[in-house]
Order: sequence, then structure tokens, then C-alpha cells
Amino acid sequence: MDSNSTSSQPNGDDTTTSRSQTDTNRYNHRSSSALESSNFIGKHRLAAIISQQIQIMQCTYRLISSVELRADALLPVYEFVLFLIVFVDLITKY
Repeated sequence: MDSNSTSSQPNGDDTTTSRSQTDTNRYNHRSSSALESSNFIGKHRLAAIISQQIQIMQCTYRLISSVELRADALLPVYEFVLFLIVFVDLITKY
């Protein structure tokens, strides 16, 4: 074999072609497995989501409690608006 020729494998494929095909196959495998598990949430991420939602609820509870101390005719409206804010926040995260 001369110095200008490309190295060939026993099956006749060019080494560079074979490497690029292998890289492509690896990429496609990772892409397909990522698509299959797109609905999967890891336990650490789920714990963080739950923790964040608990903090939001606690802040909302504190805010409502502080508003309840005031005599206000619009208090039910405030509570409803706060409920909607928390509800929309929960829905949009999932």
C-alpha cells in the first residue's frame, strides 16, 4: 500500500467513513433514548419542584394571614386572586 492511499478495513470500508458512521449511530441512539424518556423526571428534580411549591404555598399562606388581620371588604377577592396565582403557577410548570 502506498502512502497516499486510505487505510481500508477487512470488509472494504474506509476507516474514516466507518468512524463517522459509528459517531452518527451513537448520536442517533442518544437522541432516540432522550426522546423516549422525555417524560421522565429524576427524583432530585421532582424533590426540588415539590420543595419550591411548598415554599410558594407557605409564602401565600403568610401573605393571606397578614391580610386577614386587616378589616377589608375586598379580602375574599384578594384570597381568590392569590389562589389563582398559585394555581396558574402550578399548571404552567408542568
